[in-house]
Amino acid sequence: ESEIIVEAILGSGAQGEVRPILDPLLFSIQEASDDGVFLYCIDQPCGRLEADATALLGYARWEAIDPQTAEPFGEVGVVDLEYPETLTREILGIGVGAKILDPQWYLAFLPLRDRFGDKRAHGTGLLVAGGQYMGGAAILAGLGALRLGIGYLKVACHDSERQLVQGELVEAPFVPWTEVCRDELSDFWEEFDSLAMGPGLGLSDDTQERVRQWYASFPRVCILDADGLNAFKYHSDLLAHHLGPRILTPHENEFERLFGKLPDSLYDRAQRVKEVAIKLKVEILLKGPISILA
Repeated sequence: ESEIIVEAILGSGAQGEVRPILDPLLFSIQEASDDGVFLYCIDQPCGRLEADATALLGYARWEAIDPQTAEPFGEVGVVDLEYPETLTREILGIGVGAKILDPQWYLAFLPLRDRFGDKRAHGTGLLVAGGQYMGGAAILAGLGALRLGIGYLKVACHDSERQLVQGELVEAPFVPWTEVCRDELSDFWEEFDSLAMGPGLGLSDDTQERVRQWYASFPRVCILDADGLNAFKYHSDLLAHHLGPRILTPHENEFERLFGKLPDSLYDRAQRVKEVAIKLKVEILLKGPISILA
């Protein structure tokens, strides 16, 4: 008649095969789970159990989040036991620690809003996105910035997409892409805290050259995505040359176009992404079913 089973037979410190004396119990647990009883495991599923959810004690472990090995764990969460960081890093491996990032982790980075401040007191940004026939990319990126709380956003996109983009981003002023290309970006520098380039921007030679110039010279935060990254396909070494903080947001294919084949295991991928981030002195968000932030 139970609706949930809490299984806490063995933890991650257990070694070797599960003793045969436990086989009948584990069989009964799995049979009940297969019949619809929710199976909640503590630290790790015992033996060959397949959990609906698992509470990881103290720290996230690679086998619980790597798509190649995570299936038996079900949905996972971490119970913070305040283990010393030196201990968890020793357990997890050399230099790469796994941390499951939840909404509270992200919220901690958002600055408190000044209730007496005007829009420019809450961040200003220039979004360079939306080439011909790709206005939707500019809309999605702009909505993301506005929902996150940016105070003032200006959008530079292809002239042909102006009506579409302005119809959706009614808060953001628009500047034609041709006008931006005629001027130097330094004309806008004092107006913006941040610059984001790339979504649906297009791959013309002039556009790619302009992206590379602005990436190198903008003195504050610059985010590079999609076609902004593709502008460096044959010039990935130039990503190391920049004046201010840089954030790269590739998916797997974009990363591999720039830096070569990624390893299969999640741990090795994280190590590779971290190596590239350190080399380029940038922050990288490798997007995917399991995203990696380095």
